[in-house]
Amino acid sequence: MDSKSREGGGAAPTRALRLTFSYSSKGIHLDEIRPLEGMPLPPTDPIQHGPEAGFWYELRDAKNATLYRQVVDNPMRHEAEVYAEGAPIERLTKEDHADSFTLLAPGLEGVTAIALFSSPLDPATFGAAADEIACFSLVDPGKTNLDEQKKR
Repeated sequence: MDSKSREGGGAAPTRALRLTFSYSSKGIHLDEIRPLEGMPLPPTDPIQHGPEAGFWYELRDAKNATLYRQVVDNPMRHEAEVYAEGAPIERLTKEDHADSFTLLAPGLEGVTAIALFSSPLDPATFGAAADEIACFSLVDPGKTNLDEQKKR
């Protein structure tokens, strides 16, 4: 891509990672890491922030410092809209909420982990501050940093 095609404000192409996750009532798993070339990505959202509701991911270095943060719509669906003829749309909690999702992240130098943050999904706590729900090594994808934290 040349500079003329970026004049509209798009980001310059860069190396990116396509991270595919699966989730169920048993937890979240990082299933695949695929490098992509020439993929423009948005700039980081503010790294320093107070308590916030929502969903985002952070890319971290070996010292656990956040290098990149991206706020996104929560990709994990635990509810479904049910349509019945002549009745209002109803939102029901899914019994088995197993599915998968993909995140695109920049392939930044020094990144060793991705952490996922989410607010509670329970309607009674809607709007509560998000907590870290999973953290995965991008160097050793089978290893989660939360496994280490539970041992402490």
